Amino acid sequence: MISSRFNLKVVFASMVLVLLYVHLPAQVVVRLHNDTTCTPDTVHVGVSAGNISNVASFDLLFTFDESVLRFDSIAWAIPFLDGYMNSSFIAPNKVRLTWDSVVLLQVNNEAVLFRLQFSAIGTGSAPLVWDVAGSSFTDNQGEQPEKDMYDAAVKVSQKAINYTLTQIMEGCRKDEKGRYAISISSGTPPYKIDWHGGFLNPGIDTVVIGLRGGIHNLTLVDGNGCRYDTTYSVKVKPAPRIRIYTEEENPYVILQKPDVQFFSNIDSINQADNSVPSWQWNFGEPDSSRSTLTNPLHTFKTAFSVLENGGTQYTVTLWAISVNGCDTTVYKDVQIEKPKPNVYNVFTPNGDGKNELFTIRGSENPELEEWVLTQFYDRMELVVYDRNGRKVFESNDYQNDWDGGGHADGTYYYVLKCYGRFGEETYQGAVMILTGQ
Repeated sequence: MISSRFNLKVVFASMVLVLLYVHLPAQVVVRLHNDTTCTPDTVHVGVSAGNISNVASFDLLFTFDESVLRFDSIAWAIPFLDGYMNSSFIAPNKVRLTWDSVVLLQVNNEAVLFRLQFSAIGTGSAPLVWDVAGSSFTDNQGEQPEKDMYDAAVKVSQKAINYTLTQIMEGCRKDEKGRYAISISSGTPPYKIDWHGGFLNPGIDTVVIGLRGGIHNLTLVDGNGCRYDTTYSVKVKPAPRIRIYTEEENPYVILQKPDVQFFSNIDSINQADNSVPSWQWNFGEPDSSRSTLTNPLHTFKTAFSVLENGGTQYTVTLWAISVNGCDTTVYKDVQIEKPKPNVYNVFTPNGDGKNELFTIRGSENPELEEWVLTQFYDRMELVVYDRNGRKVFESNDYQNDWDGGGHADGTYYYVLKCYGRFGEETYQGAVMILTGQ
């Protein structure tokens, strides 16, 4: 019986010791991380830590190989540390990292707390070594917990690769048929090639196809992990540089006289190099009217129906293809305008050079007020009567040229008949001659 009790006491005591051991505070773990880089690139070395409880400050020292690396700064720190982290040189190859805050640092699972930035100035394996004796963590009681600190190294390789880029096929601007090849003459294989566009032939990463014209990026990574970023320019075959012109900068389709003269620069291009063998105009009408003339005069026969159905314009296109198979399409919008004569109801033929003639405008649109009457109708007939109904003026093709004919001041009445391509329109009104005599 005594033996059994003794055994129970031993077991209980052992359990207490195990529990005490489990609840003992663990040592702080601090770790520098291995990395690789290439001259003259930079590298960010992570510093991780864990098992940190109620730490109010730390002071960490490490050394590095100054023939291979140059310490630049603390590149990044978690927000909790940022703003309180500092670095300073103790020696050309030794750096102190400090942090001190009224807010206590708690880190259970190991995590990267900050990163150190170095510039690679040489090649080789550069050790990063903690000065364990000179480094410390201090908690809120002023105590310094035990710590395990792990060193690391940065491998720096020479950045050296020789290559040649060659465009082996040109496409048209819209076709994306450009093709490029890279030939690497020296360096450290294996290589990874990222063309940043196009697509590769199966199993061949040294040739890229399906490229559009312009500047593209290229990234190479050699066997040492050294990265090379450059650009290359994809040329395309020239497409015809065609243009559309009209007599007016902003052309209009006038309902009663819907003829528009179009011009192109195709003749001048072909006179220079004969590079445009084929072209075609599409005037945007529902009947898909087309022309292969270089400077066509087109009559928009559907203007009335288009306007009645809510349309306000046509989009005219000119397509052309060059001898190398590349094509171009250019566009020009043409507004539809319904003429509405705007009659000046007073004119003053007194010899002062102002408002001397009975003037009729073909439209109320201010953009068209300088257009002559023949641009709105084929012909305008004008008859003017006095108060007694006697005819005082008549014209079968009025051109805004009646000066009153010496008739006395007063009110006269006119009948205006406008003859267009698709019908006749009649307007009546009064006009006053005012000379002051």
